[in-house]
Amino acid sequence: MKCIPKMPINISMNNYKGENQDYKFEYGYHDSACRAENNGDHIALSYDRIPKPPVKINNIGLDVEKVLIYSPSLHLYDGQKQPGEIMI
Repeated sequence: MKCIPKMPINISMNNYKGENQDYKFEYGYHDSACRAENNGDHIALSYDRIPKPPVKINNIGLDVEKVLIYSPSLHLYDGQKQPGEIMI
């Protein structure tokens, strides 16, 4: 499943509409022979897949396909752009 945003959003506690849930978050990122690609407004880094997913949320394994680095940030945080943003 790809989770790449199509448009910038404003990330703010004022926009929060969900329930407060406890999440069990585990990670164990491995070395990767990543490839960097300059896409103008961001750098995209590939990430090698291995049999054991590097991230688990509530014991559900999640693979990492890309790491995106934006400068300035793609999204707004409380209505303001930030110097940078990393999306995994």
